[in-house]
Amino acid sequence: EEDKAYLLVMLYTAARRDELFRLQWSDVDIANRRVRLGTRKRVGGAIEYDYVPLVQRAVEALSTLPKKHMLV
Repeated sequence: EEDKAYLLVMLYTAARRDELFRLQWSDVDIANRRVRLGTRKRVGGAIEYDYVPLVQRAVEALSTLPKKHMLV
């Protein structure tokens, strides 16, 4: 079930594997249905963050995951 939830979050957010592995609960904003993803795919290689909207199915998948510091 946990693997399925991670895959659904990747599918609905179009997150890269590394972006998902860096994801923390502080990056998830369930109230506003969005998630903050960090990427290094920009000039200079520094991490830059973008907010990605969450569809209801992704919110449901996130709610099934354990509430530890890191999601993955």
